[in-house]
Amino acid sequence: MSSENEETMELEAEHLFLLMKKDYRISRNARAEWYFNHLNHTVQIPKADKVENFKGEIEIVSAIPQETPIEWDWDTSHLYQYVISLSTVVTFLSHTYRLVLCLDLSPSAATVDCVEGVTLLDEILTSFKNCVQGLARPFIVPGSQLLFCPKIYVTVIAHTPFLVSKGQQVLVAGWLLQQDNVNAFVDLVQFKLSSIEVRLSCWTNFVEEQRDAQLADAERIVGGLFETVSDRTTNSSCSTISIATPEVSFISILRYGMLALELLPEKSSAGIIIFTDGVFGTTDAGWSEALLSQLRHNTIACSFVQVGSRTCHPASSEGFLPNNDLMEFVASTTFGTCLSGAPHVDGGYDYQMNVYHQYFLTWGFEKYLLRPTQTVKDTKIWNLSNRCFESSAIHRVKKKVSDYPVNCSLHSVLSCRLREGFTIKEVHLDDDVVEVHLALPWRPSIQVEYSIRGQWPITQGTVRCGISVQGPYDFLHDVTCKKIQSLCSRYRQLVVQSYWALVKNLSETDQLLVHLHSFSSNPAFYTVPEAIKSGVPLFYLPPNESSLVNASSDLSYPHFDAFWKPICVLDIGYWQRWLHCHRIGILLQHDRPLPKHLHLPSTSGRYHSIQCRQAATALNAALRDFTSFVLLENHSYIGLVCTDSEKPVSFYLVRLTHKPPCVILRIAFLGGTAGSIRQKVVADLKNAVQSLNFPQRSLPQDFSKTIAAIPCCKVLQKPAEKILLRYEKMPVDFFQVVPNDPFVGQNNNIQMKRPSASPGTQWSTLSHYLHHRRWIWCIQGSPGLALSLNSVARILSIITKMRLQEGFSFAHSSSGIFTFLLEVDMERQHGQLLPGSTDDESQDQAQNCSCVVQYVLFPPHRTGSFGLKDSEDEATEESDILDSSDAQLEIVTECWVEPQAGIVGDSPDERGFFQGLDYHALAESFHPMDLDCISSLVTFEHLNLMCRQADRVGVTCEQEKSVPSSPGIPGRRDVLSPLTGNGSSYNFTPPSGWDRRTEEALKDDTVSCVPFCFQLPRLLPKCSRAKLLFSTFVQEFKAPIRYIPNPADTVNELLFDLLTRQLSQLGLREVILQEGDCRQLLENLNLQAAADCPHKEEDFPNNSVDADTEVESFATAREANSTPRSPRDINISNPPSRPSLLTPLNISYRSGINSHDDRAESAANKNEPLTPMWRCFVKSVSSSHILLVLLPASFQDLKLLMLNEEHLQMPRSLILPK
Repeated sequence: MSSENEETMELEAEHLFLLMKKDYRISRNARAEWYFNHLNHTVQIPKADKVENFKGEIEIVSAIPQETPIEWDWDTSHLYQYVISLSTVVTFLSHTYRLVLCLDLSPSAATVDCVEGVTLLDEILTSFKNCVQGLARPFIVPGSQLLFCPKIYVTVIAHTPFLVSKGQQVLVAGWLLQQDNVNAFVDLVQFKLSSIEVRLSCWTNFVEEQRDAQLADAERIVGGLFETVSDRTTNSSCSTISIATPEVSFISILRYGMLALELLPEKSSAGIIIFTDGVFGTTDAGWSEALLSQLRHNTIACSFVQVGSRTCHPASSEGFLPNNDLMEFVASTTFGTCLSGAPHVDGGYDYQMNVYHQYFLTWGFEKYLLRPTQTVKDTKIWNLSNRCFESSAIHRVKKKVSDYPVNCSLHSVLSCRLREGFTIKEVHLDDDVVEVHLALPWRPSIQVEYSIRGQWPITQGTVRCGISVQGPYDFLHDVTCKKIQSLCSRYRQLVVQSYWALVKNLSETDQLLVHLHSFSSNPAFYTVPEAIKSGVPLFYLPPNESSLVNASSDLSYPHFDAFWKPICVLDIGYWQRWLHCHRIGILLQHDRPLPKHLHLPSTSGRYHSIQCRQAATALNAALRDFTSFVLLENHSYIGLVCTDSEKPVSFYLVRLTHKPPCVILRIAFLGGTAGSIRQKVVADLKNAVQSLNFPQRSLPQDFSKTIAAIPCCKVLQKPAEKILLRYEKMPVDFFQVVPNDPFVGQNNNIQMKRPSASPGTQWSTLSHYLHHRRWIWCIQGSPGLALSLNSVARILSIITKMRLQEGFSFAHSSSGIFTFLLEVDMERQHGQLLPGSTDDESQDQAQNCSCVVQYVLFPPHRTGSFGLKDSEDEATEESDILDSSDAQLEIVTECWVEPQAGIVGDSPDERGFFQGLDYHALAESFHPMDLDCISSLVTFEHLNLMCRQADRVGVTCEQEKSVPSSPGIPGRRDVLSPLTGNGSSYNFTPPSGWDRRTEEALKDDTVSCVPFCFQLPRLLPKCSRAKLLFSTFVQEFKAPIRYIPNPADTVNELLFDLLTRQLSQLGLREVILQEGDCRQLLENLNLQAAADCPHKEEDFPNNSVDADTEVESFATAREANSTPRSPRDINISNPPSRPSLLTPLNISYRSGINSHDDRAESAANKNEPLTPMWRCFVKSVSSSHILLVLLPASFQDLKLLMLNEEHLQMPRSLILPK
């Protein structure tokens, strides 16, 4: 064959592989339009050496002919032309994928597979490992020699059925899976699974022990006649452990998977892969249909990898029956795959497309018709002898429902049906007529078919549409029966009603589709009146009404109003059927200054909320200028898309949703709009929003400092509204993080009246998905002495300013509860690759690697012996003190961090302590900062309060003792103990085999109770200092120096006594300092002196104390950008500091020979230097100022501070202590 014949030879293509553009996601409409535009046409493959050379929106990578000539090979395939026929299979590939791998760790997975002889949990891990290793391998596109290595972002979720389990279910999030890091990825998942395994086994053992105890009690003849209240409480404690049923577990897995996909890069193909034994079902058809609709609308392929035998073994199944029909139905209706087992892939140099590439990384219209070939493992299944019991043996009947014309193009109708989940079943071509048959697997064994008949080639004309249904005869009889009420089964009635609702929605969708696509047919629809061009909205919504009213009294454009009114009231939840949807997440900046009653209720008992009026006004003005006209003020805007001609060819709708400060811009384009146009409009709108700034305020003429512009909006990279914590009221119990979910299960330990768990399903999902830490700060030293609410509000105000200076923004506020939000950039760590860390990615995709951090600040509240009480309805002036003897004043802060692989990089100076931290350490990093702030302010407020109330009893050291450690059982009052200190009669009886490991596994480590933190050494470095020098009487010292009293010190000791008496006349009170306080005090003074005068000698040269305390760790954390110590290292039962006793000055200070001798002897035994003791005097100047006076405790401590052996070698004038 000559070269000329090779170039002109046409071959019928059997299989085509297409590559989609990576800059933006290619819609199903664009894929179907490409297919029909090239049907019965010839195409040619461009010659390329690398996959990166393909830059088009959809390009052909390779083709496999049906009849392969002898001369055809991969290196000569570009010389042929290929005809795309009706039998050609078209497969789409993507540059980027996002996959969520869900491991189903249900109790049924702990059984043994009688065919393979292995535990299903072990088989799940093996299947996961084989699948991940197969996906990470690059492969050669069939029909070519192009090595294709897509970017696959993976999140792994381990789903457990224990609803009150505090363990986070996300193992790894946002990992860029590649061949060189797959082993590290598998090792990390195995390491985290081991900790979950220990926790899961302890929970299972605890539930089994409690269930056995209940069964034993139920079998007793007498029953509960002679039981005490305590016995009944103990016996019913197993009801506090809720386990999700297999029906509910499947719904929960899908919800976790969809949430995880929302947080991965959006410009990619999405998929959920569930590793399970198949023992699950569905609770409600309504819930299942809603979730499946979301999967289909968002183009999420749900696939299954089943472990164990596919069929039931009656002798050993123990009631665990795999639901194969449900898995195959879900996979088929979402373009997924159901695999039986996960075969191992050889790691050699043969880079052929394996089974995981074929079923998890490809997309096609015929995919649901292509069942995966059975693996070798399926030869061992237990085969049915009677084929009539197989689901495929059910006889199905087809019935036509309706047939009607639609005045729209075939492309538009096809696009709408594809967005609803339909797939192309078959295509028939005649001379000038094309008929497309679509299919939707609606329920198991029931399929809804939709046919479109129109002209060929496809033109803008009327098409004929028909609806038919195929299913069992009993179902068709029910839906055609005139009297639905005659059905005895309530379930059958719901199925019939749901079916007719589907048929009605299809017809209504077609009607609105015709309305939308008639935009360019009538100039009255796109000719904007002059009054509307000037910025006047077309409609407005009167108060207390739900119907729109024309804003203008001029009714000269009725057609214009009639066209846009249905679009203005269109629900966002249904946009996906007709429109291409995009979103821009925005955080509006708050108005300045902040309200007065931000953390304190007003006289009416209400808190002020955060207002963003200035930013919202600027945003709406920008949207008015960016778009063509306003539909509804502060709500909907319309932009006209024009090409070369002045006539608009399409339009887009911009709608502002959600409540400020966190708002969402929804941009919807008419179906069929080119992807490049959509991408440009969204990018321009995002730039316009980012350029908005607050207006500059007028400054005095002599003010020369330049003030940086303050942006009005902060554009978010991730859909933070999906994981935003929205507290509406105070939680009932701060020690209970995971709420009761009425949909998922019942937990009798939690009362149903809890208002903060609404909606319960979303809250339950977030509490198990996000990484959480909560701190409960006790700010009351004794029951009879409490701070005023104004003082506590000042503490919360300073914490708020700290978060704002660190870059956080207000995201939600209600009832005095504030949620702050911040996105931090992540970078790779330990070989893992993240977006933006590889070659030539675009800037938008590089920004996808971020981690959402949320910080929640609750208002001050009181807790007594009967639980928590909300203080929202109480308004207290500064002089009103909480004198209730059983009330404790607390501050609650918490942090929620999105799981994200990598470490924080490129942190600015204001939050340099984030640098190099992973998402676990991010939550822990707030504790040292808040501890330093709260401790300093609480110490100041208590010193001021005690000085002004001399009759009050001071703080004692007993207030910081925590409750002894005991098993962490749900319903406890403390994180380490059951309800022992609040008057409850709950008694926990550990089951047999209880050990320390079990206790640690059941302990909730997300909530920490921080004791009363009165720490004077933390306050002193933040004070303004002045050093006063006083001369002592001249005294000679000889080596060796003894730091104990001697007769020569009598005169100077008398001088010290006169000094303290003089201080008593000034009305000062003394704070008793312990030895640890003095050690920290001396260390902080030295650090501050060195910072103020780095080249000056130390004020106290003899100090050689090297105490590794948490104060030092945090004091140097910000400046050195080092990681502070984790609060988990602090033993709650032994707090780092002890509160000091505030006493009048006339109480004698016990310092004498015996005390110095004891200290010297103790220091000599421990081989440690003596610690100089200090005396601290305090006086209240005003509500915002106090005076602290520090001086050595005695003359012997002065010698210990100032003298050493080196001083004796110096001139006499330099060794005299002053």
